[in-house]
Amino acid sequence: MSGIKTVDAKIVQLRKDTDVDTFLRMIRQKADNEVVNADFKNHEFKISHIDNNVMRMASDFEVLQENVVQMNVKVAELCEANKDVLLGKRRLNCLSCGMDNSAQNG
Repeated sequence: MSGIKTVDAKIVQLRKDTDVDTFLRMIRQKADNEVVNADFKNHEFKISHIDNNVMRMASDFEVLQENVVQMNVKVAELCEANKDVLLGKRRLNCLSCGMDNSAQNG
């Protein structure tokens, strides 16, 4: 009888040690950690990709700003050139045909 009680006690102890619910909780926790780690890796990739895109956009804006400055310089140069032409000319040409109005009137 004592042998059966000893075996029974050992079985009870093994059940406590190998509790299925404990294993299931550990497996769920492990699975959740793996999912979280995978999500972190995914988010890190997305953040680095967004960072690269932002840096490219900043570079594009710098180039755009330089081009706008160059365009403004060119427009100012053209305005100066046109101002000299308009100020130096005393006769007016017809806008439609380009003929000198004073020659027709005179």
